Amino acid sequence: MSIAPDEATLIEKDGTTIQIAASSLTPGDRIMVKAGERIAADGVILSGNKCVDESALTGESIPQEKGQGEDVFAGTVNLNGSLTVEVTKHNEETLFHKIIKLVESAQESVSPSQAFIEKFEGAYVKGVLITVAILMVLPHFVLGWSMSETFYRAMVFMVVASPCALVASIMPAALSLISNGARNGMLVKGSVFLEKLGTSSMIAFDKTGTITSGKPAVEQVVMAKGQDESAFYQALYQIESQSNHPLAKAISDMAKEHQTERSVHVTIEETSGFGVKAQLNGETWRIGKKDFAGKASIDREIEETGDDLSAQGYTVVYVQKGEEVVGCLGLKDQIRPEAKKNDSRTK
Repeated sequence: MSIAPDEATLIEKDGTTIQIAASSLTPGDRIMVKAGERIAADGVILSGNKCVDESALTGESIPQEKGQGEDVFAGTVNLNGSLTVEVTKHNEETLFHKIIKLVESAQESVSPSQAFIEKFEGAYVKGVLITVAILMVLPHFVLGWSMSETFYRAMVFMVVASPCALVASIMPAALSLISNGARNGMLVKGSVFLEKLGTSSMIAFDKTGTITSGKPAVEQVVMAKGQDESAFYQALYQIESQSNHPLAKAISDMAKEHQTERSVHVTIEETSGFGVKAQLNGETWRIGKKDFAGKASIDREIEETGDDLSAQGYTVVYVQKGEEVVGCLGLKDQIRPEAKKNDSRTK
């Protein structure tokens, strides 16, 4: 599985950094994780308040806001800025390594069918060998076959009734599926579950990354009455395009389609876990959670719509201009195009 980093940036006692193998990290080591890098070991954040993508482990597409003193895990991705992490576990004790062990133990597990075959094969092999021995002698005297014909037909029987094919009929197929599944991001806890799958009448799917693409998109846009639509989208694009947050990218991609004016660079101030603040055309803009950008004077319709969208499972982002909430956006993870087709195939 490719989500485990091979190297880590170790911070030595004098503050210098060196590249070392991730497997050589020990509890107490300090490592630096740059933006876009995978975290090399389970640990605790010493400095930095950043977004961490844990979808490789949890399947959740929305990045988690992490700050000083919070736990991070090997295989997850630091999305922006840099983090200083103190390693708390040896490489073989990390959550990611436990997943690898789970796959390995799954390959060693035995399904009920395989267990039956292993019990049955001893008696079956003895039965085949005894029958072959009888066929090599008895037909010559009872049926009058020549010794060469008797021997030939006995060998044909042994090949056809060979216990090798019977014994090897289940385990190699199960091991192949488990290992191929692991290489493609599918974890199977054991061959017993593969066998149960063939007789299952119901399947429960994880949503994020399975039914959905893991990438949020804007589905609902609500603006306060009297707002200039062009200026609204222009502000969204100019501000959100400066952020690396997945929600900000979804908003900027949507706003770009409505952009009519030339974009200008805007300096933003990000508040981890809440949203962004920016100065644009002499106005202070806030875009983020209700506690961050929805506390100002808010239109009753926008507030009710935002609460309703939140109840429906949308991630709601509020837009504040000056001292007034001028709109809100509803974002949702998108259903993968092939999900419906695959659902029909499983039926």
